[in-house]
Amino acid sequence: VTLAEDGSIEEAVVALGAVAPTVVRVPDAEAALVGNTADDETLSAVAEAASGVCNPIDDKRGTVAYRKQVAGVLAKRAVLIAIERAEQRNGSK
Repeated sequence: VTLAEDGSIEEAVVALGAVAPTVVRVPDAEAALVGNTADDETLSAVAEAASGVCNPIDDKRGTVAYRKQVAGVLAKRAVLIAIERAEQRNGSK
């Protein structure tokens, strides 16, 4: 995540691992972030996009539905951490 001077997200890359046979980029999540701040609506769009691109397996450790939901939750958390780190780099916080 790269932040603009006004605090909005200028650039973002979202990629997920362990949700498909290979690492998956999430362009819809990236598009939801760019030009916005990390408000509830934006984070919900990130979670929905992340869950939507998943192609996880279904086994004794978790169902497909569970893994998709968790991918969305973890994507939101990762975005918040990335924003916090970007703010620290910029001296905003």
